[in-house]
Amino acid sequence: MKSLFLHGYGLSIKVQNSRLVFSQGIDLFSDKRETLKLPASACPFDKVVIQGKGYVSLKH
Repeated sequence: MKSLFLHGYGLSIKVQNSRLVFSQGIDLFSDKRETLKLPASACPFDKVVIQGKGYVSLKH
């Protein structure tokens, strides 16, 4: 089982152009954001854990 852990303020998970886009939020120690873009059909994660304030957006 492979998990992705996202934390911080302003994290996001969204679908954009048939890709899943995971953005790590900022925290007290760093204002740097990290972004991971993957094809929606080939996401290697079984579980995504989010901690902090952010949003999830899905295409209808």
